[in-house]
Amino acid sequence: MEYSNYRQFAYTLNISVHVLNIIYLCVQLSPLLYRPEFKILANVQPRFFTCWTFLCQILHAAVGLHCEKLLRQNRHRDDYKLPQKLRDFRDILFASFVWPSTWVTLIVFWTLCTYDKSLVFPFYTDKFVNPVSNHIMHTFIVPMAFLEVIYQRRRTPISHKKNLYYLLFFYMLYFFVGVTSEFSIRRSSKNVIAILNPYNNSYRVY
Repeated sequence: MEYSNYRQFAYTLNISVHVLNIIYLCVQLSPLLYRPEFKILANVQPRFFTCWTFLCQILHAAVGLHCEKLLRQNRHRDDYKLPQKLRDFRDILFASFVWPSTWVTLIVFWTLCTYDKSLVFPFYTDKFVNPVSNHIMHTFIVPMAFLEVIYQRRRTPISHKKNLYYLLFFYMLYFFVGVTSEFSIRRSSKNVIAILNPYNNSYRVY
């Protein structure tokens, strides 16, 4: 039960911040979906690695809260341990998905954004993605991952092969979703080039 309160606070904060940010972005984007460029943006969301990262963080935080609930309910039993499968799922989810994807998102996004923002954000996204939402998705994820490392004890694995296999599966799944979503985007986006061209007066964003 050591550090249990800290873990529960971190999990609750993580879920609350990300869910509220998702709701905010949906509310901001919904009135703009009649415009072709924003409709395309909504369709390509499964391809954003950032979305995969914060969804993994939300899932891991939810699993973590469930684990803490079980530990609290059985705190009077000295011999109580979390179910093996639940504990393994929580640890693998963090080690194979949350931790590596957090650093990939942070490093790749901010490197490209610093070099040329248009490489990661089309010019018209400023209409609904404010700086706070941007940092929640691409910066806030790091301290949340560090809090898990600091306050959650883990067994040192004999080998990291299992984590590497899960990590490989995660990235293969990501690329598969990216490829399949590409076909649906092409079917519904015949005028993508014209829409994304800021010099095309008929589609210019004001």
